Amino acid sequence: LPDVVPLLRHADGRVRRASVRAMWKLGGPAAEPHLLGILKETDPETKFEVLFALGQVKTASSAPAVLELAEDRRAAERLRLKALETLGDIRAPSAIPSLAELLKKKKTFFGTSSETFGIRTGAAKALQGIGTPEARWVLQKVVEAESKGPERDSMQRILEAFTRK
Repeated sequence: LPDVVPLLRHADGRVRRASVRAMWKLGGPAAEPHLLGILKETDPETKFEVLFALGQVKTASSAPAVLELAEDRRAAERLRLKALETLGDIRAPSAIPSLAELLKKKKTFFGTSSETFGIRTGAAKALQGIGTPEARWVLQKVVEAESKGPERDSMQRILEAFTRK
């Protein structure tokens, strides 16, 4: 494992991504601090690989850093969606309040402001992955507050799948 750590910052992205895979496969939870150390500063493709690795390692202590990426509106949506998927894989209940915020539709002076439907769906699926009664309750409240239409139907399907789990 110590031999792989310097490769996480290699100039070639292919080497960085291969070293991320090697880190989690060789080190398991011991790889987490090294993976979190590069999450903010590496290229998007390597970030995808790091998120996948953190989802495999499943250490709850990585949830805050993953959540920070999921909430970052400057990040590409597909990267944010991968972060949300990773939160569901990690199953950290500490992420529930932030996921609830991502799901909310907020009333503003100029109308309604919220995350894209894709991000809201990703947050709902992350709650489903966490699988606690609190996560189910949050999702239930979101479905109840959602106006009728395709978005509510989609959220309802996620809730129903949660219930069958």
